[in-house]
Amino acid sequence: MSEKTDKPIVFTLTARCRDCYRCLRSCPVKAIRMQKGQAYVDEKRCIACGTCIRECPQKAKTFRYDIDVAQNLIDNGHFVAASIAPSFAAVFNSWQRVRLASALRTLGFRYIGQTSRGAYQVSAHTSKIIEKDVNVYPYIATACPALVNYVEKYRPELVGNLLPIVSPMVAHARMLKEKLGSEIKVIFIGPCVAKKSELDRPGITGIVDCVLTFNELMQWFEQKRVNLATCEESNFDEKPVHVAQLYPLPGGSIKTAGMKDDGLSLTSLRVEGVENVKEVLREIPLKSPYRLIEPLFCSQGCINGPGVDMEKNLFERRRNIIEYDTEVKGVSTAPSLENVDLFKARFAKEEGLFHEVSEEEIQRILERTGKFDPEQQLNCGACGYGSCREKAIAVAHGMAEPEMCIPYMRQLAERRTDHLFTTTPNGIIILDEELNILGVNPAFKKFFT
Repeated sequence: MSEKTDKPIVFTLTARCRDCYRCLRSCPVKAIRMQKGQAYVDEKRCIACGTCIRECPQKAKTFRYDIDVAQNLIDNGHFVAASIAPSFAAVFNSWQRVRLASALRTLGFRYIGQTSRGAYQVSAHTSKIIEKDVNVYPYIATACPALVNYVEKYRPELVGNLLPIVSPMVAHARMLKEKLGSEIKVIFIGPCVAKKSELDRPGITGIVDCVLTFNELMQWFEQKRVNLATCEESNFDEKPVHVAQLYPLPGGSIKTAGMKDDGLSLTSLRVEGVENVKEVLREIPLKSPYRLIEPLFCSQGCINGPGVDMEKNLFERRRNIIEYDTEVKGVSTAPSLENVDLFKARFAKEEGLFHEVSEEEIQRILERTGKFDPEQQLNCGACGYGSCREKAIAVAHGMAEPEMCIPYMRQLAERRTDHLFTTTPNGIIILDEELNILGVNPAFKKFFT
């Protein structure tokens, strides 16, 4: 069984939060709850995509680090295997890649595997399912856990379209435990924060024992004083799988499944980036011409995940993935597995996240901030919501505060200023830059009566 923790996956460092609403603006599902000017992540609504982590300028949003969980698995004497996501080629330079296995063994890993082998099997079974179940089109690929979380929570009517197959991470972990013994522990290392939410999914609990991001791995190296430059060159215990190494890029899973992936096909569709994914899912017709839709929440795919160091240029990371796949071209593919049940996945509709808000309640909230008249509803987006009405509904749900409206707060400030101007016992005269009188308060007038 994987070790449990009560810590949320994505959360706020309140001391750093500066009341800027940027996380709320960027959150694709508005899972940020504002309370007394602090932005908290609502765990029930959060899909763990990590967008707020990437966008927060104050670094107030972060994710749960599980280095201690991984360290405990090793310290307790378990046989621990690493499953390295194919996006590692985007994170580590060529000289680092040939030393990575040695560095992981220094940490205590006893087997170093490549998740691309699970990815190959997922795509192989994807092809079989698509050919067999023609009435379910379009199928939606499920390698991206943020996408699965989003569909289950916010588009439950599309749960039936989710490809009933586990992610490459889970597929590879099952392959490792079948090969090395069910008692071994598997730690997945990749670019994705949402993978942490995948650990406790129905039918998956205990298959993967811990998830670390590449950022966590680098911090672990630093804690243990493991320097890649001084590690010897060595091989992984598993060979990479050509083409499956492209899984982190848009179209990678489609190409691995043997389908056309040039972006111009009418039978498959690759889409990346939060807004594009939401748009595609919003417009899916009941009878779509697409057989498979491959959505990746992160722009440009997994190489831009929140668990990746952003110092290296995004398109350099993309090039590194393609070059590494070219290097391993000709490597034999992963062995065929006949046990299809090994890859079945279950998904659930999540309902009850929001209660219905009456029109009367919406209008009352709008009126509280001086927006009863539609002309006063500026829809400026400064609060983080797309419209004044959307924000009013969020207030009704307890996710937002009326004081988040900047035009409203400015009006209140101006009213207070006007009140002070008229009630202060001090004489005040307002002049323009040419010393023309613009106004005087009552106290000033008394000086001349």
